[in-house]
Parts: sequence; C-alpha cells; structure tokens
Amino acid sequence: MKITGISLAFIMFFLSVSCSSSEESTAVEIFGGEFTGALTYFDSTTELIIPEGSVQVTQQGDYWSFDFPGEIPAIDSIRFLTSADGEVMMNENAEETRLIRITARTLQIVYNEDGKYWRAECFRP
Repeated sequence: MKITGISLAFIMFFLSVSCSSSEESTAVEIFGGEFTGALTYFDSTTELIIPEGSVQVTQQGDYWSFDFPGEIPAIDSIRFLTSADGEVMMNENAEETRLIRITARTLQIVYNEDGKYWRAECFRP
C-alpha cells in the first residue's frame, strides 16, 4: 500500500483535529459546568451581594466564559493556562486584581475590568 503526500497530509490533519477535540472535551468535563457559592458584583450603578448563587462555566474554542445570575454581566473570552499536573487552570496574565482560578471542585474569581468588579468563592454542588 502506497501512501501519497496528500493521504499523509489528510491523516495528519485528522489526527491533530481529533487530539485537540479530545483535549477540549476533557477540559470542559473537568473545569466546565455549574459552581455554587457567594457572589459579589459592583459597578458605578449596581451593588449586588448574593450569598448563594451559581456561575455557569463554558468553553468555546480557546476561550472560557462565566455566566452569572440576574443582573451580573458575564465575563467572556478568557484564556487559561493549565498547571503541569492538569488539575488547576488560571487565567493568562493573572494578577492580584484579575484572577480566575478553577479546579474540578472550586471556582475563585477576583476580577476588575472597566470599572466593574466581580468576586466569587464557589464550589461544585
């Protein structure tokens, strides 16, 4: 059986797509889903403190989104780095005022952007 350049290119493309899809679905299984806990949100006109609320964590491609209840706006298009052991994700360029940390069991957010402030201390229900 002779493998041509086109066949080899097709096989390589198929394998790379299969592997990246598998990695994405594994990340979603570990880090995605619903987390429940204390939520706080402030901006120039709103002050919300929710002792028991939920955050829905979803992934689209390389980016993650965090959807909050009610009037709390979502945090969208966040890229993450995963720890060497694969058990912790932290947002790229994390710093003291822009930190999102996720494990299989916990979600911690301290995030400031454009005069908006989000804080969440959540756990898997």
